Amino acid sequence: MCFLKIKQQIIDIQKHFKDYSLNGSLWIVNLLPRLMGFNLRADKVGVFFWTIYILLLVYVFGIGIFVYLWKHVDTMSGLMKSYLNLSLILVIVNNSCWFLSKRSLLNKVLKKIHLIEDLSCESEHALAKYRRVFKIVTHLLLASYVLFYFTEIYFMFLFRNYDLLEDYSLAPCVGLEPLSSSPNSEICLIIVLIHEFISTTVMMSFAALFLVLIAHTAVMFLVLAEDMTKLTDLINLADHRKMIRESLRSLIHRHSLLLQIVYELRLLYSVPLGINFISNAMSILVLLCLPIHEWPSFLHIIGYCFFAFFLYCFLGQNVINASEKFIDAIYCCGWEHFGVAEKKLVHVMLRQAQKPVEIIALGMISVNMNTYVEALQLIYKFVTVLKI
Repeated sequence: MCFLKIKQQIIDIQKHFKDYSLNGSLWIVNLLPRLMGFNLRADKVGVFFWTIYILLLVYVFGIGIFVYLWKHVDTMSGLMKSYLNLSLILVIVNNSCWFLSKRSLLNKVLKKIHLIEDLSCESEHALAKYRRVFKIVTHLLLASYVLFYFTEIYFMFLFRNYDLLEDYSLAPCVGLEPLSSSPNSEICLIIVLIHEFISTTVMMSFAALFLVLIAHTAVMFLVLAEDMTKLTDLINLADHRKMIRESLRSLIHRHSLLLQIVYELRLLYSVPLGINFISNAMSILVLLCLPIHEWPSFLHIIGYCFFAFFLYCFLGQNVINASEKFIDAIYCCGWEHFGVAEKKLVHVMLRQAQKPVEIIALGMISVNMNTYVEALQLIYKFVTVLKI
């Protein structure tokens, strides 16, 4: 009986991994959070999980960094390496606060996203495009999780041979000294391993959820553009004016709903993305200022910074590109053959489409590839000046 239950669970998991849809991707993102006790879709906060996690964060990182700065830092290099840990704490706390404070708004956005999905994926061509995009999203999610958990374990423990004080600029497990004796070393290892696993899960869940929501928004704009272009197929049909009028009203409703979703995504991500941008950029800058032989110890941190920074900007650019394709589709919908009433509806849609569709960090930083390139150029120039 137990074997049959396990077999059924494995089959269910395989179905979720092969479900190339919004629900399938959200299930993957929510898998570890749900098992660990902070279900992203639940209305209530997992008090037990967050209490344990905050205590571990304060003990391992907070007290650990303070003691290291107090007792062990005697060089500028050590101080700079400590900043990388402080930057990492900032990202972790920022993402954690987001999960705690934005839960109700997140559920509200998800309801609208499911609604726009039901309205948009009715035709075969729309469903095919939708499946293709989410197949890529699913594979990217799985690859990202495997890569980051592997690198976290490798660089945190195997590569360092458990020597966090020397390589990681951190005084681990304050109060359990000496860490060279047993069972202190084993207890410390377990504490740090649990903390790192939870921290990685929190950071990856934030980035993965952003990936799913933004990718879904972009594909909805692309489907909307295709449906707009297909209005030309209705021009030669009998009673085409009524069909075009109904289609335009449906498209206007879907586009308005998409604009609402983009606005609420800005509210969701404006502040946390801005903090992550600044923290990631400063971490990259500090690492490049360190001697090259110090870099391998922080590759997992800098890898996350580059990955997250690029991912946010790349996805933001995709939303912009998809919305621009929709604007082009409005001009190519054959509006010149419509009646006066239908032309007025097209005009309404065109005016509505002129509103900028982009994710803004801190209310002033556009999340797109130009921002990514300009930030890297600025970091390179600054490091070049410092090393002259």
